[in-house]
Formats: sequence, structure tokens, C-alpha cells
Amino acid sequence: MQDWPDEELLRQLGGAAAGEAWAAFLQKFTPLIIRVARQYQHDEQSLHDCYLFVCEKLFDDGFRRLRAWRQKDNVRFASWLRAVVANLCVDWHRSENGRSRPFRTIAELPELERAVYMHRFEFGAGFKECFEAVSVNYPQVTELEVAAIIRQLNRLLTPQQHWAIVTRRRSVVSIDDGAVRREVESGGGESETPEAHVTHDQEQRRLHRAMLQLPPQQRLLLRLRYRQGLTLKEVARLTGFDDPFKARYQIQLALDRLRDLLQD
Repeated sequence: MQDWPDEELLRQLGGAAAGEAWAAFLQKFTPLIIRVARQYQHDEQSLHDCYLFVCEKLFDDGFRRLRAWRQKDNVRFASWLRAVVANLCVDWHRSENGRSRPFRTIAELPELERAVYMHRFEFGAGFKECFEAVSVNYPQVTELEVAAIIRQLNRLLTPQQHWAIVTRRRSVVSIDDGAVRREVESGGGESETPEAHVTHDQEQRRLHRAMLQLPPQQRLLLRLRYRQGLTLKEVARLTGFDDPFKARYQIQLALDRLRDLLQD
């Protein structure tokens, strides 16, 4: 698989090698997309659905969103992409859960201030992620201006409103939390023994080491098929294979290689 620089990769998305370029893009930037999505979706099923939504939107209209990037103002493509993905994550969240009704004091603010509030307070994004997300639609905004808006919002929100925001964010329990995950897997935790936990952790570390020894494309195929739970048709479309049967063949090769590594 080609290892194109970012500019060349985006240029190839508009040409005859679009399928190969899309597969290369996913291989390179899937970790970034998932990291951003984790800020907005905590449980694994929501993360999977959000990831699919983002990829589909990036794929739509001949990769229109991706090809809109232009190298200017020393903005790296990865930083720009994080902001685009963040905004798509918000779109997905709204499509699934509807628009949350903002406090009246927030609803009366200009659009830029509302955007900062949504990313920084509603979703708990860090300052850098918040600035990158709003700068996609407001390219002239500066970090100092965003910092000033955050200070203004902090003064504007009452202690009760701050508490309500934090409570809403915490209402979704993260399945990534180790204690929660073990309780779910054990059906309540009463029948799980310490020895079983040790064995499970050892197996997970062994699997992780074996995965790291696979070629990048095989790791991507297994992650999409089994970790993200995509269908063969979805895997084929996202990785540039002509049909699901070719994707299944490549996945089987990856599984065979993984089995050999685990046996070693």
C-alpha cells in the first residue's frame, strides 16, 4: 500500500487511484478518528456507530470534505482533520439524541460563543481540541479569543448550571473503565475470581503483542471487522477492496497469521 504524503494522498482521492488512496487514508488516520470520537462517545457501540458515521461523511461526494483542505496558515492536515472529525461527531450525536436545549443565557449568545460552549462544556473537549473544532467554521478566530470566550462562559454560568453540565457528561458510563468492563463481563462480578482476572489480562497482553507484529493493513482489517464490528461489505468499501469476498479472504489470511504468532 502506498505511503503518500498528506497532500499527495488527498490529490489521489480525486483521481483514478481513489480506492487505494482511501484505504491508505484509513490505515493512517483511523487511530486519530477514534481518539477524537472517544471524546464525544464513551461506550463501545456508540463509538463504533460514530466512527462509521464520520467515515461515511468523509467518503461522501467524492471525498468532498477531505479535498477541501488547503495547506495554508501553517495548519497541519492532522490538526485540521481532528477539527472536522470533532464537528462530525457532534452532528452524529445530535442525529442520535436530538439537540439538547441550552440554557437561556447560552441560547442568546452569538453563534461562535455557542459553538465554544458546546465543545468545551457540553462535550468536555480540551482547550486545543475546542479551538481546532471551532476554527474550521471560524478560521479567523485566535486562541486568545477562544480563551476569552471560555472565561466569559465560566462567569456567565451559575454554579448550579456548571453542576448540571458535569452531571450530564457523567451520566454515560464508559465501558473503557476497567472495573466497569470486568463487572459487565462477569455478569455482576460475584463469580469472577482473581485468578480469572490474571489469566484474562495475560491473554489480552499476549494478543496485543501479536497484533503489533501484523502488517498495518492486516491490523486495520481485523480492527474494522472485529473491534469495530463492521460487516464484510463495509470493510471492503472502507479499505478499497472490490467486493466482500476479497475482504474476507484478506481477513482470513490475517487471522491465520495471528494464530501462528499466538502459537509461537
